[in-house]
Amino acid sequence: MKKARTFLILGYLGISVVAAIVLMVVKPVYNTVEQLQNMISDLIIRATILSGIVVLYFGFGYHKTFGLHKESWRMPYWVIPCLVSVLANFPFSALILGKATIDYPNYIWVFVLYCLSISLVEELLFRVILLDFLLNYLEGKNHKTLIAIILDSAIFGLYHLLNLAAGAGVIATLMQVGYTFLVGGMFAITLLKTKNILYPLILHAIFDAGGYVVTCLGQGAFQDMVFWILTGVTGAMAAIHCLYALYQLDKEESELRAKNL
Repeated sequence: MKKARTFLILGYLGISVVAAIVLMVVKPVYNTVEQLQNMISDLIIRATILSGIVVLYFGFGYHKTFGLHKESWRMPYWVIPCLVSVLANFPFSALILGKATIDYPNYIWVFVLYCLSISLVEELLFRVILLDFLLNYLEGKNHKTLIAIILDSAIFGLYHLLNLAAGAGVIATLMQVGYTFLVGGMFAITLLKTKNILYPLILHAIFDAGGYVVTCLGQGAFQDMVFWILTGVTGAMAAIHCLYALYQLDKEESELRAKNL
């Protein structure tokens, strides 16, 4: 019975991935406005994959460890430095100064769903399923959590090399690999520190909303000097905050390991 259940879960996941690939190849037209067409197309593809990942998430019990259960609602204050950091990814100064514009505010609801779909797929896949696999694989090894987070973040960063296949520039893609490694680490540490998937989901969605709002809903140059200063300052604060949390997690793990020896 257990094998049959596992087969059904993995089978549905496989079907959802195949269906998403078909949608990528066929490229149905949903709207004549390019920005809206791109968002709807990507949203439907991600929602198709997400259906399989959600079945996997609940079917294999990941929600019991990193879910929304009562015991996981703790330390929301801990997320504040991370929240400030992702909010800095919004092009506030460019929009205020008119360097960038929002031309399609009526599409905001599609944009919100678009950002949420990215966050849900990537957080459940990389921060829950992959990270849990790495932690179990490294069980019994020194600095298990540290190594798992580094590997998880590296794989998450390299995953964005797939954007080259979509026509993205090499330099821009390599930069994306670098910063997604860093924010991926922040999301992973947030998950392990709070034990609540909602926190990295929200952080990820906000980060993507800031990065894509002009591209998806408007036009203009949005990464000005103010943007980079805010990103640098808040990013450094979040990095120190997360590295200290990682040090605490590693210390707790080492102490627990020493007790069990």
